[in-house]
Amino acid sequence: MIKETLSALDERRECDTAPLSEAVKAFAVSTWENGLADVVERDPNRGMIGSVSKDVSVLTYVMAGRILTTIHRKDDGGVLHAVSVMAGEEERPSRMGLHGMDGTVKQAIQLLDETAKAWKNGTLKMQPDVEVKLDVLC
Repeated sequence: MIKETLSALDERRECDTAPLSEAVKAFAVSTWENGLADVVERDPNRGMIGSVSKDVSVLTYVMAGRILTTIHRKDDGGVLHAVSVMAGEEERPSRMGLHGMDGTVKQAIQLLDETAKAWKNGTLKMQPDVEVKLDVLC
């Protein structure tokens, strides 16, 4: 589904975000609802991190019943390309949606696709990120 979306994007204007919305929906079904949400929600830490490849990482943060997932890549010039999606905690089926992006629509779709493939083949392993916390001062 995501690969078809990328092919269709080549024929559309780059500012058209409809293919990205389709890719987010596909990611929600193929990856988020296929186990990634369970891993993130089960962990008592509110933040997790995983590696898709040497230059692509996945970060999650849970707060106030919402889960933010950011997938980012650093290219050779050190420029960061990222896509962030948000879903409700323990919400099935997920109503995941786009939260933000840095880069082109095509780059965002590619990040979602690479992450989905890594999850499917078992190479994406999420671990607690102890650096992620929200300190409450009284």
